[in-house]
Amino acid sequence: MSAQSKVTVRLTPVGRYYAFLVVGIFLAAMVRQVNLLLLLSGLIAAPLFLSWRMARRNIRHLTVRRRIPPRVCAGDLLVVDLELELLPRRGRAWMVSVSDRIRRDGSSSGSSEECVRVFFPYVDGTSPRTLAYRGRIARRGCYRLGPIVLATRFPLGLFEARCQLDIYDQISVCPRLGRLTENWNRRHHFTYEGGSRSERCADRVSGDFYGLRSWQTGDSPRLVHWRSSARHGKLLVRQFDRPREQHLTVLLNLCCSASQHERHDAVKNEQDVEKAISFVATVIHDLCRKGGRSLLLGVSAEDIVWLGGPASPGFLERAMDVLTRVELSETDRLVTLFAEARRRSPQHADFLLVTTSPLRFRPGLARDLGGPSGRRNAPATRPGQSSTLVRDIRLEVIDVTSGNLEDIFEYQNVARS
Repeated sequence: MSAQSKVTVRLTPVGRYYAFLVVGIFLAAMVRQVNLLLLLSGLIAAPLFLSWRMARRNIRHLTVRRRIPPRVCAGDLLVVDLELELLPRRGRAWMVSVSDRIRRDGSSSGSSEECVRVFFPYVDGTSPRTLAYRGRIARRGCYRLGPIVLATRFPLGLFEARCQLDIYDQISVCPRLGRLTENWNRRHHFTYEGGSRSERCADRVSGDFYGLRSWQTGDSPRLVHWRSSARHGKLLVRQFDRPREQHLTVLLNLCCSASQHERHDAVKNEQDVEKAISFVATVIHDLCRKGGRSLLLGVSAEDIVWLGGPASPGFLERAMDVLTRVELSETDRLVTLFAEARRRSPQHADFLLVTTSPLRFRPGLARDLGGPSGRRNAPATRPGQSSTLVRDIRLEVIDVTSGNLEDIFEYQNVARS
């Protein structure tokens, strides 16, 4: 987009002092009728005209293009390329600054807006010049980039020519991904492998055997091929090309009661919500990377959103879009969420429930979710975290407010650059 018809020129602070000097000398020459002073005022006024003319012409034929990634995770490095080109391909431009604005959608004016400035010392008509700015966005959400403002004070700094280009782009900042600890991988290794509880008892995994691979951390000892391992001098495990597909239903309940909105709890509530969303995003990312199962994601916030399909890059992309836009709600729809999830999920499905609503004050949770509490399948490692059988459904409940995510999930350290 060209800046030809939108250029505005104004005096800089130095230019105003210089203009006052010219006007003062001119008025003194007129009052005293001194021709030398009049000639001097004309000579001093020439740089003003030259600066105005060249500053305006310096950005008249410039075009800007912005290249951004479609999405980035919160905390990851964001690199935005700005390409400045002179059209038509003749002439030159010097000392041009390009300002870009980043603002979060839905925020009040100026509350979460950042201005970035990139300086181009020289642009000619032979080829476009590209510079980049980079940074990290800490908060997930949808962000809007633009408008772009071109500015120059070349050559003398007496006038500043500015041009605003209505070039806008959207970027999605997905939830920050973390790392699932060994405690999580140890408990959920068999479900990630595609095996079921009955298959573990039978000491095998269903599917056609097609090869061996090296041992990896978290692999089941039952899959080790001991004869081949002894022959090659390293552990080798069996692989199966068509394991029986397993289903996991991931439920995220984002609820914050009115009492939790008190001032002293506001920061902690926001941290709990963001950590719960990041944990769910990390689990789905890990499952989609490994594949071999079907997923159902249910998010209860202002509305209940459902997303289902095989664990794949396509499902991961859609899930990230949902988790990017979700917001906290004051209405607790946990019972409705779980009842609908049971209706949508196949039999013998595994359930993972992550909630920001404190469960330690709800001893009848299992009964509310649709069945008797049943027997314990595994002892809870912390208050608010349990693994329970509810009517042939393996349900794992994680209450984020109890602080039990520390054992199974952690943020990765961000490398500064």
